[in-house]
Amino acid sequence: MAVVMFAIQCLLWGTTWMCIKIGLNDFPPLLFAGARFLAAALIMFLILVWKKERIIWEWKALSPSVVFGILNAFSFAFVFWGEQFLSSSLTAIINATVPFFSAIFAHFLVGERLNWFKVSALTVGFSGIFLIFGTNLGSSAFSEIWGELAIIGAAACYAMAGVHLKRNHTAMNPIPAVTVQMGVTAVPLLLVGLPLEAGSRITISWPGVASFLFLVLLGSVAAFLIYYYLVQKMEISKVSYVSMFTPVVAAVNGVVWLHEPMKWQLVAGFGLVAAGMIVLNSFGDFRRSRVAGGMEVKGGGRTGFFGGGR
Repeated sequence: MAVVMFAIQCLLWGTTWMCIKIGLNDFPPLLFAGARFLAAALIMFLILVWKKERIIWEWKALSPSVVFGILNAFSFAFVFWGEQFLSSSLTAIINATVPFFSAIFAHFLVGERLNWFKVSALTVGFSGIFLIFGTNLGSSAFSEIWGELAIIGAAACYAMAGVHLKRNHTAMNPIPAVTVQMGVTAVPLLLVGLPLEAGSRITISWPGVASFLFLVLLGSVAAFLIYYYLVQKMEISKVSYVSMFTPVVAAVNGVVWLHEPMKWQLVAGFGLVAAGMIVLNSFGDFRRSRVAGGMEVKGGGRTGFFGGGR
C-alpha cells in the first residue's frame, strides 16, 4: 500500500506544475497563489476540527509554523511569478535544487556539516542547473532568465523554511501546524497581491477552475495527508526520493498536455541534478556502513528534505 501511495504522491506533486501553468492563463500569480493557500488552510481547519485537534496559541509553539509560512509565501510568490515565463517542466527541474540549498543552510544552522561527499553532490547538482541556464544566456529571452532566477530563489526560500523548522521544532501536531503554515502563507500573498494585481485580468474557464481545485484539494490537502502516511510507513530517506520523480512527471505532463518543447539541455541538466540528489541522499547510508565497519566518522549526516511539488 505504501508503494501505491508513494506513486500517487509523485503523480500529484508532479502534476501541480502543469496546473500552475494552466491557472496562470486565467489568474494573476500572487492572487492565484494566495487564494490557493487560503482555501487549503480553510479545508485543513475543517479537518482539524473533525479530528478534534487544536492549535496551540502560544508564541513558542506557533513561531516555527509562522516563520515557515512567511518563508513559504516568498517561495510560492517566486514560483507563481517565475512560471509565467517558463515551461512547467523547466520550473519543476530547477525547483529540484531544494535539497542542495537545504544541505548548505543545514551546515550553518543545524550543525549538519558539509564535507567532500556533500560538496561533490552540490557540485554535480548545480552544474546541471548551469547547463539549463546556458540555453538562454546570450539570447534576448531576458524574461526567461529572470523566471529561472525566481525559481532558484523559490527553492532557496523553501529550503530555508524547512531547515528553520528542523532547528525550531513546533510543539503542535502535524495537522494544526500545517493549518497555521498554510494560513500564514496566504496572508502576505494576498496582502501584496490585492493592491499590486488589482487591475489584472481575471478570466473564468474550466481549465483554470479545474487547475485551482486540483492545487487546493489534491496538490495541497491530499498530498499533505499522503505525505504523513508515507512518513509513518516508510523510511524518510526513501520518501524524500519523491523529489526526483516529480520533475519526470512534470516533464511528461508538459510535453503531452501542454506541448512544451523538451531540449536536450533540460534532460542532461536534470540528469545531473538527479545524480547530485542521489549522492547527497546516499551519504547517510555511506556513513552508517563505515560506522558498522568500526571506523569513526565525524560530522556529516543526512539532510532531510521534501520539496518535490508545489
